[in-house]
Amino acid sequence: MIRYLIPSDYNMQLQSEIRTFLHGTSDTRMLQSESAALSQVKSYLMGRYDVAKVFPKLFLFQDGVSYSAEDYCFFKGELEDDTAYKVYRCLQDTAGETPLDTDYWEEDDPRDSLVVMYSIDIALYHAYSAFAMGDVPAHRKQRFDEAMEWLAGVAQGQIEADLPRKEITEGNPFISLRYGSHLREDHRY
Repeated sequence: MIRYLIPSDYNMQLQSEIRTFLHGTSDTRMLQSESAALSQVKSYLMGRYDVAKVFPKLFLFQDGVSYSAEDYCFFKGELEDDTAYKVYRCLQDTAGETPLDTDYWEEDDPRDSLVVMYSIDIALYHAYSAFAMGDVPAHRKQRFDEAMEWLAGVAQGQIEADLPRKEITEGNPFISLRYGSHLREDHRY
């Protein structure tokens, strides 16, 4: 399974009873909320940033599966719960060595923490609104609005995110130019 958001990403924002409520209803619904949130975030970032680098593929580690150098996976010990996942980078080709083997793996999360946080805010907003739009907690709505405001600012070039920029090539039809004039002034009193 390939993901961008992993269960432990929610640790900072969810209390255990809310986690049970959201995840206990339907994992499919939460995955749909995550997918919608990631599509939404990507649509704002794709004009200026290299979304393939901003959103690296994270594989759920599985025993017996081959991994190549520079692959990323998320892993937790057998006795740990879903809040214990960590992201690891493969150092050399491997088939079977767990991420706890430091000759083959190192703990390394390539994701931008701000993008992860805003993606979670948007996913949680979508998950809550799927139950009943009127029941979305005020703080969830506020965090969603803040995430959307940040994304709009980044897309318009008003906020500079520390993300890998899209490479400009000859004949790239998607280079955006900003043009315009000053706001119209009214001198009538």
